[in-house]
Amino acid sequence: MTPDLSAGFHKYGMKWEPNKLTFYFDGNQVYTVSATMPSRMYILLDLWYGSASGTPDSTTPTGKTNSYEVNYVRAWKFK
Repeated sequence: MTPDLSAGFHKYGMKWEPNKLTFYFDGNQVYTVSATMPSRMYILLDLWYGSASGTPDSTTPTGKTNSYEVNYVRAWKFK
């Protein structure tokens, strides 16, 4: 079960290896997938948000009381 994501900042992570991607939430591994990435890849931070259906509608909160904040983004190269 996902905690209340609006209650505070959370750490999302991904370990990117030549044939595997491993995803983390607050330091815990949550998903691993085999993936072949033959071309150069780039990090993209997606700030889009929507309602529970994924598409913004009349129930999507807007205005000053609703915000999407990113505290920091870090990237490391493993050797």
